[in-house]
Amino acid sequence: MFIYGTGGHAKVLFSALPEANFLLSETGCFLGRRSQFLGRSIFTPDEVLPGNSVLIAIGDGVARQKVYESLSIYNFQFPYFIHPSALIEALPEEETIGRGSHILAKSFIGAGSKIGNFVIINTGATVDHDCEIGNFSHIAPGVNLCGGVIVGTNTLVGVGSCARPRVRIGSNCTIGAGSVIVSDIPDNSLAYGNPCIVQKRKD
Repeated sequence: MFIYGTGGHAKVLFSALPEANFLLSETGCFLGRRSQFLGRSIFTPDEVLPGNSVLIAIGDGVARQKVYESLSIYNFQFPYFIHPSALIEALPEEETIGRGSHILAKSFIGAGSKIGNFVIINTGATVDHDCEIGNFSHIAPGVNLCGGVIVGTNTLVGVGSCARPRVRIGSNCTIGAGSVIVSDIPDNSLAYGNPCIVQKRKD
């Protein structure tokens, strides 16, 4: 198991590996540009054999997507990672978690929800039944999404925010911390507040 990244999210994943029954003596090697991280040598992608598993530990969705695209030529595997304390209510034969996604400590995913590829469901976040989270999005710590919420691709829902049932949050959005989302948010928006309103549109 290799972790791509040398920031805070990489530390979180590395510290969680033993709880998920990964042996740190055999896993937790890092890819990146620094020479060392957490006392371990860092490899370049060219030094890693095809077929190895890589967790992309980058919080920003746009950057995470760029890293995935740069690594896709190496034939690596991109498994999802689920912290043992997370609770996932999957229905029979339901594909709930997309590849490369990270479901972190004490988070919850309700029945009928679908988590896209390379998504982060961060610490203590709740994603209730029948939600859809688009690829490369990030649901920050302590977020509460009620049932049927749809989040587009490459969207950040900021820490401690909450969304009422069946609201739609567009793609390429940033939702500020502590927001109360009671109506739909269009694509390419910066929005925050209680109630959450669009403050400006992204270029």
